[in-house]
Amino acid sequence: MRIKNSNLKWYVLRYDGNNKKITEHNILNGIAEELQYHIKQKHVYNKETLKEWLRKEFMHDYWCRAEHEILVSGLHDKDATEKIDIYRQANMNLDAIVEYVNLRCDLKFE
Repeated sequence: MRIKNSNLKWYVLRYDGNNKKITEHNILNGIAEELQYHIKQKHVYNKETLKEWLRKEFMHDYWCRAEHEILVSGLHDKDATEKIDIYRQANMNLDAIVEYVNLRCDLKFE
């Protein structure tokens, strides 16, 4: 297991209010240290518990927070505008994120 030096990266779109533009945001930045603690405490011990832990972390950090929401619309149809947050972007990729974390951190969860 090599959690600390795993250098986890998973980018989503986020609005940067300071620069007034859409930027890429790494949602896994700093999560490796927290994950290591929860594995030692036996809160995370397989893929299912890892998935649930990540889902809760993303929900806590990004769900329904205005600073993490962007508007998405069709190029030619402005009526199809929808507000999405970082949690939604992460949640739709949660299975892939779990596989990525399991592989990069060398957790060997089945």
